[in-house]
Amino acid sequence: MQGGHSEVTSGEVTKEKVGCLLCAQQFDVMEMQDDLLRHLLLQHKLVIADVKLVAHFKKYLDYWRQRFKDAAITEFCSVIKTNTKETDVEPEESYYLLCDALPEDKNLRVRLQQEKLHFDGSSVYVRILAAAPKKTLQFTMSLL
Repeated sequence: MQGGHSEVTSGEVTKEKVGCLLCAQQFDVMEMQDDLLRHLLLQHKLVIADVKLVAHFKKYLDYWRQRFKDAAITEFCSVIKTNTKETDVEPEESYYLLCDALPEDKNLRVRLQQEKLHFDGSSVYVRILAAAPKKTLQFTMSLL
């Protein structure tokens, strides 16, 4: 796996797939993120809050897919009811909001962000060292 996004085999790049949290439908995690979010909303009435702030979306989805197998969606999501007034013409519907108001979700988001920062920081550091002259490399190493 390179960069966590695709796998190179025989010179070909294969796309990394991720399954829906609640059914078997598959999506390309990089190219079809909007399609996956639309699917979650329209088919399952599930909204993931602040998705752009999730550091590693595939790991986030993998985590919640497993948790949703363990317990009902209502154990983890806020329920938002629509059309609840007597004057509403449409039937009442329930939508599910997965957000960092749930401590488990917040902890997951923080952990994924820390992993990303740690990985990205290490990668940048290694690239800097690899590009540095030998003298600078030895000096830099002695500072650690």
